[in-house]
Amino acid sequence: GLVGSEMCIRDSLDEAWGRLFLGDTELTLGAQRLFWGSTDGVNPVDRLNPRDMTVPPDAEKLPVPMAHLRAWLDGDVNVEVALIPVFVPSTPAGADWREEPALTPPPGVTVTEVRPVREELPEAALENLQAGLRVQWRPAGFDLAASYQYLFRDVPTRSAEVVPTGTPGEVALQPVGTTS
Repeated sequence: GLVGSEMCIRDSLDEAWGRLFLGDTELTLGAQRLFWGSTDGVNPVDRLNPRDMTVPPDAEKLPVPMAHLRAWLDGDVNVEVALIPVFVPSTPAGADWREEPALTPPPGVTVTEVRPVREELPEAALENLQAGLRVQWRPAGFDLAASYQYLFRDVPTRSAEVVPTGTPGEVALQPVGTTS
């Protein structure tokens, strides 16, 4: 079988990976963008990479550290496995694109402080490993694929905790960004 290797470093280490070829299998390690499937709009199966939402219409993919294994099997079957060891969130929308929610406290309650956002992101741990599997079959005239992905939501949700200040009718708000 064919054995070889390839490396890519682009845009100040924006995307940096090494690839090893072993016969009909290739292994790519490093910061990479992976594209699965294609559509004319939002692609529900192309979610391995978070997006740069600074300017939402552009929403370019961000490279993430990953191990990507691709194997070409008999019968025009292609199998891909992607493992992402650390969570990388999408870049939030820029100020011109963001809609800030109005904070309206209940009657009789005064918000005395709005604390800085507390981000709650998954830690780098084995139980937080993200993964994707894609199987593609290309018989004559067709292109069929199925994928399964176990990923965290890459766009954190925002909520706020109400924290009593000790003074009746006064509270502090603790904004929280979470990913699940």
